[in-house]
Amino acid sequence: MTKIYYAIKPPNKSPDNNFNTNPLFNMLDEQLIPLYKDLKQDQDKNVPRQGSFFSCRAFIDYTKNMYVFKNPFDIKVRIEKSRVLNLGNRNMDHVFMNRMVQVQDAYNLNYDPGYVFFSEESVNIEVMSPFMHRSSFNKNGYIVPGTYDISKWFRPLNPALQLYDNEDRVVESSKGDALMYIKFNCNDNVKLEKFYIDKELDSIIYGASGYKNYDPNRSLPYLYDKFEKAGLKKRTLKLIKENLIWRSSHISAIIRYSHKG
Repeated sequence: MTKIYYAIKPPNKSPDNNFNTNPLFNMLDEQLIPLYKDLKQDQDKNVPRQGSFFSCRAFIDYTKNMYVFKNPFDIKVRIEKSRVLNLGNRNMDHVFMNRMVQVQDAYNLNYDPGYVFFSEESVNIEVMSPFMHRSSFNKNGYIVPGTYDISKWFRPLNPALQLYDNEDRVVESSKGDALMYIKFNCNDNVKLEKFYIDKELDSIIYGASGYKNYDPNRSLPYLYDKFEKAGLKKRTLKLIKENLIWRSSHISAIIRYSHKG
């Protein structure tokens, strides 16, 4: 079993500005769902087990340690030129950003609810579009894919939607709509353990995310080395363990153990 620590990522602003919104976003983790379990809900029960791809070893292995991140909110925004106009809940103005053009003649929308992950052992995380779901959010573009080692770098993951063109349009997505897939590439099954982001962890995230602005075009191995030599890998892990959120199952186990004594 490989232990993966995760937390809800607050909106992407400076630590002093975003920290007070973290308790609100911390309540959203029901939106991270095992992909195989989510897809299997729609399995046709009349198809013989041996004839279903849900029983195919290749499909089971591919979806192992893979999660779908579903939208925690109803959203409706209009993208036009360099602006994102929020047509829905105005309290969510700060979670949308029209990013600098990445692809010629095509808009890029950054939607801020997301996660941050960390592990003690080397695990590559992979992010991709939710191609096995019918997604309103992804209808006009794709999630910018990526992969990195979550034991060596501490950065946020949120849906960055690369549109296919620069036509002004409305992007809508209902609560429960698939935003992106998150896969942990390791042989063991993963166990997710939630932690709370305190101010120091928030500052480390902000620093790692913003480092590329000061020292651009560096490779991931270079960034991993900088992160470790700065003492941030050890410090991040220590802070995560201090901020673990214990589930009722953990408390019950302690109670059972103490009763044995």
